[in-house]
Order: sequence, then structure tokens, then C-alpha cells
Amino acid sequence: MSTQITWSHIVEILPLKDTLQSEFYLTLAASERWSVRQLRKEIDGMLYERTAISGKPDQFIKQELSELRDNATLTPDLVFKSPYFLEFTGLKGMYSEKSRIAITRSATTTDTEIPRGS
Repeated sequence: MSTQITWSHIVEILPLKDTLQSEFYLTLAASERWSVRQLRKEIDGMLYERTAISGKPDQFIKQELSELRDNATLTPDLVFKSPYFLEFTGLKGMYSEKSRIAITRSATTTDTEIPRGS
């Protein structure tokens, strides 16, 4: 992994508080050969928080990341994302079903309020 991760990658990971989150990003960056720009995009987009693995026990996360590092096995928990993470809104964070409905209604209302040509 050390030959695929540069010092610039490490600098991007340093501000992260959670060691499992850091390990997740470093492991995926090495496995998927992410550039520093791609790594920054994934961190800013909160990829870790959106994946199914983030809600699992720490030991399970460590095991999945180890499996990816050792055997290049990408599991569904590392791939599948939360359906309620509304990246397209430009907002940061995770949202409930209630929030999703409110945003959808707001977008729909905005579309119907546009005046038609006279």
C-alpha cells in the first residue's frame, strides 16, 4: 500500500478524527488508485458516512478493510450507500426520510411556480 499512497494523500487524511474512517479512505485510495484530488472529493462527499459499513461494529469494519487490503475483495458493505444521503442538494450530512420528502416537495413546488409565457 505504501507505494500507492503519497505524502499528499496522508496530508488529506490527517484532519480526520476517526481512525477507522482514516483507514477506510487510505485503503480505498490505495485499492482504487485514487489521486489526491479524488481522495479529497470522496472525503468532502463523506463517502465513509454514506457507505453501509459505517454503521457496523468497529471489529467488522477492520475485518472488511483487511480483506480488501489482503485479498482485493470489495464487499457490498464497502460499496452500497445510504439512500438518504442527498449529495445532489449540495448540503453536507445525512438526512431522514422526512427531510428527503421536504426537499423533494420543495423542488416540485418550485417547478410548478415558474410562470408560463404570456
